[in-house]
Amino acid sequence: MALVPSPILPLILLLACVDKPGEDTVDDTAVDDTAVDDTAADDTAADDTAADDTAVEDTAVDDTGEDCDLSSMDLKAAFTRILDGTASRCEVALYEYIVDDRAKGPGPWWEDLFVAPIHDRTLIDLSDAVSLRTKAAVPEIHIGDDGRYYLFFLDGDPEVGKALAKAHSNWFATHGLIGYGAFRLWVSDDGLAFEEEEDFGIEGLVPAMVVDPDVVDLPDGRHRMYFIGLTVDALVEPDAWEDGAPHQVWYAESDDLVHWTQVGVAVEGPFADPTVWCVDDNACMMASTGIDRSVSTDGGASFAFEGSWMVGGFAPEYNPIVGDAVRMFYNAKVDGGPIRSLRSEDGGRNWVEEAGDRLPAWTAEAVSIADAPDTGWLMYYHYWQEGHEPESHGLAKWKPYPPAPAPAGGH
Repeated sequence: MALVPSPILPLILLLACVDKPGEDTVDDTAVDDTAVDDTAADDTAADDTAADDTAVEDTAVDDTGEDCDLSSMDLKAAFTRILDGTASRCEVALYEYIVDDRAKGPGPWWEDLFVAPIHDRTLIDLSDAVSLRTKAAVPEIHIGDDGRYYLFFLDGDPEVGKALAKAHSNWFATHGLIGYGAFRLWVSDDGLAFEEEEDFGIEGLVPAMVVDPDVVDLPDGRHRMYFIGLTVDALVEPDAWEDGAPHQVWYAESDDLVHWTQVGVAVEGPFADPTVWCVDDNACMMASTGIDRSVSTDGGASFAFEGSWMVGGFAPEYNPIVGDAVRMFYNAKVDGGPIRSLRSEDGGRNWVEEAGDRLPAWTAEAVSIADAPDTGWLMYYHYWQEGHEPESHGLAKWKPYPPAPAPAGGH
């Protein structure tokens, strides 16, 4: 998922210039860390009327009835304490205000998560697609050593984020900041019916915002997750939201796909939507929005930018389950973002663009595919909620779209 501009930037700039934090005391009452119910909130489409950036309220009333002067608060300090569960009441009120304001613009809170059984591997057809979760995006499906399906995705439900902040939960510290970017993990035996994995988390997580997960298996049996991450410092900088701004691709490692530990930064540059594959124990490649390519000679621990495949797209996904060849699916950067593909006959070293669309425009974004012997494939993807579909990727123009995924052909 590409980063989207924030309608709260004028407020962020105002608050970032004030270096005196609010003086509210932290409520040190013991906090119940029981997982917050993430049942979807009211799915009514958000008001997509453009926010008036000239009329920003600088006060709010928290749930105690106390006035909070938002303009006097230190945004970096507030976000830092939100992340570790020690925020004051007014810092929580500031977070709630920002999350609500961001939800007026495009983001995962305007997208829903789907899975489609693909019965014929030569024909991509979404006629049997079913909804998995509302206000969620950028799925990454991975089959574990136990044969189960591990579905990583971006939680975009602002009501869940506000509930966690009010509970002074430290959930954000290992998952990311809802309202900007945060991960969840669901697990399934059949790839269709999922349950949340409550033990999932990334220890030592440095970024406050995490998006675009991509998981690969390592030669020693462990697993590595790549993702885009922005620190608290980056979140409050306006340049961080500009198209082409440098972003860090972080990575974490795990023995079981559930318990993760952050390791470091693999590469920094104008990257988003990374997908990684290795052609041997040392040589790996990463495709990202562009469609750009980077190469690694140390088994994927670090990458160097090499160039572009010159096809123009976003959300690439390496797919190793196409017979003797491999494919990379991506959304084309044209109106409606149709799904197109590149094909490699040498394990992913060299790629050739395939003619035509695998899926037509206005259908799916950010596909992730898993093998399913009984049905062929399972294709996971997100798509925009009714009334919030962009006319073209990166443009803040919207129009209605078909109420359900339509059958779509391709090969």
